[in-house]
Amino acid sequence: MKNCLMIKKMILVLFLLLAFVQTQANVNNRADDPIVLYSQLDNTPRGSGVPSYYFNFKGSIDQQAADDFLVTSPSGWSIEEVRVISGSINERGSDDTVNVAFFSDNGGLPSVTPITGCSYSGLQGYSIGSNGEFVAELPEVCFLAGGNKYWVSIQRIDSTPVLIANTNTVNNSPSVWRQRNSDGAACFNWGNAALECNVGGGAPSFDLLFSLIGRGEIVAAPSPVTVPMLNWFGLLLMVLMLTLITRRSLLNK
Repeated sequence: MKNCLMIKKMILVLFLLLAFVQTQANVNNRADDPIVLYSQLDNTPRGSGVPSYYFNFKGSIDQQAADDFLVTSPSGWSIEEVRVISGSINERGSDDTVNVAFFSDNGGLPSVTPITGCSYSGLQGYSIGSNGEFVAELPEVCFLAGGNKYWVSIQRIDSTPVLIANTNTVNNSPSVWRQRNSDGAACFNWGNAALECNVGGGAPSFDLLFSLIGRGEIVAAPSPVTVPMLNWFGLLLMVLMLTLITRRSLLNK
């Protein structure tokens, strides 16, 4: 009777070990690679583009296009990369310096200033593919809380105007634009890019071709405590030992 109780305890221990190993394997195999969090790149291009560039030499030129998106994950998004379609940025494989900024929503328009910690200047981006897709990797993640609407802008830093491709397909709110030039040009504050600022080909309203890459959870969350665990070799040895003990117990009956 005592031997049977011991065997049952051993079997229970073995079962718990197997369950722990399987659980640990599932945790280690979670998809932790960056994913496409939001994309408008598949929308049909309009055939025109919106100027978005910054140049400061004997008077600044500061033209900025922005488009909105909704963070659908309740736990928020950690954005690591922004992509746009542009025929004006250098050819495939070459580099360009850009500014990237994220804005909170302010009554259907971007806020005046970017979100703290989510504004990046002088990033070295690069072009990929043959459709003018441009990639700007963020040096630090931009975490945006879930359930809120935000705006993103990307500017080229150069004296040559850059055109961000646009589309007649409008998701959420239409694209907006501002021109904070030193000469006090029109659309100093954010306004509808097509209807109020008359850029990108004018009416009707349009969106920009862009996408956001990152993770659907908080990257900066505290790391879980590492729990020591048996590898498969150690687990096999334990199974063999339990088998031998069980066999000896049965023979001693």
